[in-house]
Amino acid sequence: MKNRSTRIFLIIFSTLISVLVITFFLYMSRINILGNVMISDYSINTEIYAQSPTGGDIEFEIQDSTLQIQNRFLRRIVIITDNPDSFKAKLQIGNKIISVDKNNLIKENQNTFYLSKEVYPNISFTEKIESIKSNQVSEILKYHFFKSIKFALSVIAILLIAFFVYRISVYVIKNRNKLKRRILFRIKSSFRFVKHEIVYILLLILFAAFPVFAYCMHDPEILRFLDTTMIRFILSFTVIIYPLLFIAFFSKKLKLNSFFWWSFLIGFVLLVFAFKPEIFLYCTGFRDDMSKFFVKAYQNDALTCLFTPDSGYLNLFQNLIALVLFKVLGLRQYFPEALQLCAALSFSGLFALFNIKGYRLILKNDILRFVLSLLFVVSPFVFTSANFLFEIPFVAAALLIPAIFIYLISKGQNKNTLYIIFFVAILFALSKPIFILFLPFLIVVLIVYRKNKQLFWGAICLSTAMIIQLVIVYFSNGILNSGAGSDLGTKYEMAFTIQNYSLLKLFTGSGVLFIRKFSEILGVKTSINETSNLIIFILFTTLIVLITYYNLKKLIKNKKNVRAWLSLSFLFLSFSVIVMYFKSVPTERLVAGIPDFTNFSFIDMLGLPVRFNTHRYLMLASFANLMIIILVIGDIIEKYSKARRIKFILMLVLIVYLASIPFFKRQMYYEEIKNKTEKYSYWRAYNHLIFNSDGDYYIPYTGFTEQKNCIKNGIDKIIDIESYNGPAIIIDSVYPGAEKWQIVQIVLLNDSDLIPEVSGKTVNGDIVETVIANEVLQETPALVYQFDDFYELNSIFITCSDKKKSYNELVRIIGKYE
Repeated sequence: MKNRSTRIFLIIFSTLISVLVITFFLYMSRINILGNVMISDYSINTEIYAQSPTGGDIEFEIQDSTLQIQNRFLRRIVIITDNPDSFKAKLQIGNKIISVDKNNLIKENQNTFYLSKEVYPNISFTEKIESIKSNQVSEILKYHFFKSIKFALSVIAILLIAFFVYRISVYVIKNRNKLKRRILFRIKSSFRFVKHEIVYILLLILFAAFPVFAYCMHDPEILRFLDTTMIRFILSFTVIIYPLLFIAFFSKKLKLNSFFWWSFLIGFVLLVFAFKPEIFLYCTGFRDDMSKFFVKAYQNDALTCLFTPDSGYLNLFQNLIALVLFKVLGLRQYFPEALQLCAALSFSGLFALFNIKGYRLILKNDILRFVLSLLFVVSPFVFTSANFLFEIPFVAAALLIPAIFIYLISKGQNKNTLYIIFFVAILFALSKPIFILFLPFLIVVLIVYRKNKQLFWGAICLSTAMIIQLVIVYFSNGILNSGAGSDLGTKYEMAFTIQNYSLLKLFTGSGVLFIRKFSEILGVKTSINETSNLIIFILFTTLIVLITYYNLKKLIKNKKNVRAWLSLSFLFLSFSVIVMYFKSVPTERLVAGIPDFTNFSFIDMLGLPVRFNTHRYLMLASFANLMIIILVIGDIIEKYSKARRIKFILMLVLIVYLASIPFFKRQMYYEEIKNKTEKYSYWRAYNHLIFNSDGDYYIPYTGFTEQKNCIKNGIDKIIDIESYNGPAIIIDSVYPGAEKWQIVQIVLLNDSDLIPEVSGKTVNGDIVETVIANEVLQETPALVYQFDDFYELNSIFITCSDKKKSYNELVRIIGKYE
């Protein structure tokens, strides 16, 4: 029966593929015209239009008496005229210009003709294929692709909801008496539990509030930043911490994994209140999270928000979090903080997953895994960029390969566990392109474990999600490379670019960086001396060769040695990540201090002092390298040491050593966590511009910074004047090409000793005043002056109450075209 179902599926799948291929070739065969088409000097009283390869009509655009169609696939050009004998026109297709007349017309019916194929330039099938990406058909296909995906997902969502409602209803009806007894038992058990543990339950509230109170005493400025009272601040965070503390404290009685829940709790508290309060409480530097995910949640319906690409790829998980916070929970005033706290909970939860018993495959001792999970939080030796919502999928990706291996070797192979693994993996695969790296690994799983139906279909679904992300990246790449701004409220940089290197350059350059990255995990850094760098490269190349040989030798002895397979998989993952890093990161940001790194020869690269810029891709390589070291050294210790306590001490020393490397290396992490960054809250000063306006706003959330770091909507023009020399800024002299340029905001540098007044003179001669949107009292880098409406100004005045002083710094003018 199963074989028959498989055959039917393969027949249907093959038929669909065949139909698609035949359709594609038929479409291509009907294309006769490529590129831009222009028709000029055509006869009066003549109607001209074009036909697409599918037979649809395409109208010409009229520009200065010239008919134009740009970048479309056309089958033919149709002429409608009552006097064909007098027809004349000049036809230009691409660079070919030809005069056409009645001799080039082929009659279709009484007054309808079409131009003969002889006047069209000859085009090969290869040229047709090559022109797809630059042709408007790619945009049309992309639109219909995303529209189809959205429709399919909405149908699937409705069917799934209906299915689950039906199954739950059937289950409840069939087992209503059993469920009733079970619910009553749980209620009685809960009452007995509360009665017996009431003292501890109440005491835990105090313990949950303690770290919040301690932080508030240490940094009372947080209350002003959040515009709240101490009681509200403590209560808000106690509500988050208490459930984690409750579950961790009673984990044994609840028969839960104690190490996981204690790691989750301690990791969250350390992230938010000890190591990264500037990021998770003050929300410093989360422009990408804010400008993309908030604006999408605010401006769109749920499906559009979830499945609209941004920065060239889908961000399903990130958009889902923003959507729930904004549309479901209705958070507005504290949306940035809520978003960052979700990031902190996600990171601490993912780090804590290393305590799940299945990860004994990598590190057997539960205490050591608990220590390592906390070190993931407090030390940047692996997850250097784990700060923001858009970085969460990278941490999830790091745990994917061991999670699948754990399932493969687990006895009984719990189906629910596999479903959860693949569900989470699919969610994140539709959130970041980095998961494309796992596609070869999944293909191997599909081949080797094709008889395991649950694993097979799970891998099919996950592979499909990765391919969808890959297609989206492919379609979006051209837009990103053109440097276009996002229509979702922010101007973004290219998130997933492709650097064009030869295969030789790609693999030699990636090989050098791969070896250098591997040496970093053991604390070996490059120096200025070229000979030293060459020796380091040779030593670690030898080490990697020995690790590979060691694991291959184990596989020869036992093909089912999972730890060996896992080590080799991590080696492959680490190298693949470096290749992706090398190919997609702009060359000037590839290696710190060496913007022309890719221009060096392979021999010269070996002697260069390679120092990596912090990048989220590299988290996967660091994690994979760490796992390789733990697996190999763990095997050696297991082989040559029989005393359990000595094994524990040796592995603990190794883990602590690896985690402590960043603290010894220039003490950079101590400096980061001690650095008192500027604290400001533009959000509570500005969010009324979004919620109370008709759709036009500009929020420089991180101060007087680059224009790309701002959230904007309906703002077409932002101009910076390097210095104000008074007595006024004349708009026509600033931007002579502007027509009806309406201005709404003026931004000045903030000098606490100098707070100027800003006003404007309209083209009608009226004087309009501004108010300071960010209320001056805050220590912010900029003062934002807001007009009560958009005004077409003639000039802008910046004056000081103290006539002896004047403002002579940078001025930013924000407005739009009508």
